[in-house]
Amino acid sequence: MAKRKLTLEKDINSSIALIEDVDSTILASGYQDVIPLRESLSKLLANLRAMKQIDEEGIFIRIESMRALVEEIEVRGLKVISNQTSEVAKELAETENPDMGLNSITNILSNIFIWREWENASDLILMTDERMLAKQRLHLLFEQAQLGLISQNEAVYVQSLLKAKELLVLLAAEHSGLGKSVMVEIDDLAAINIDPTAPQLEESLKLMNELASRLQDLR
Repeated sequence: MAKRKLTLEKDINSSIALIEDVDSTILASGYQDVIPLRESLSKLLANLRAMKQIDEEGIFIRIESMRALVEEIEVRGLKVISNQTSEVAKELAETENPDMGLNSITNILSNIFIWREWENASDLILMTDERMLAKQRLHLLFEQAQLGLISQNEAVYVQSLLKAKELLVLLAAEHSGLGKSVMVEIDDLAAINIDPTAPQLEESLKLMNELASRLQDLR
């Protein structure tokens, strides 16, 4: 049960409680020749207590908060120089592939827009289709990070967050304090190891099975 809790559910506290119960039961039983087993359990407990319980719910909520902030981030100015804007934006918005590379989107947009920082925030020009496309992509990346968290897929989790940061670097105005805050939050979240390596229970289980066999022979 402790192995299942640890391996499948990443529930460190429940695993510790179960192993402590095993050790207490062995001690109270008065069984002989159990020192190697108890030493193994003691080492296992020490390793488990040294592990940091991942607050998946807290991380999920932090990512959700960033998704909400996307709508408030001040965006870098875009100056339209082609009447192809609406057609290309519509084509990208309707794509069914949420994993379209950031470089692909940037390359297409670069053929339509001149990217530059405007001197006055009131001079920002951003059409509805363009804003929708960029922010939709950010929402998808944050959602992918949440899915990676839930499935304990660290690669998907980290890569989705880093791609979101890359897009924010291109989109957020340089003087946007909120944009910079979101990027700092992304760095903090990406640094969290959501799938830490758990200690192995095989040695303790092997010794437990040997004890069970000895007790069976005594009967």
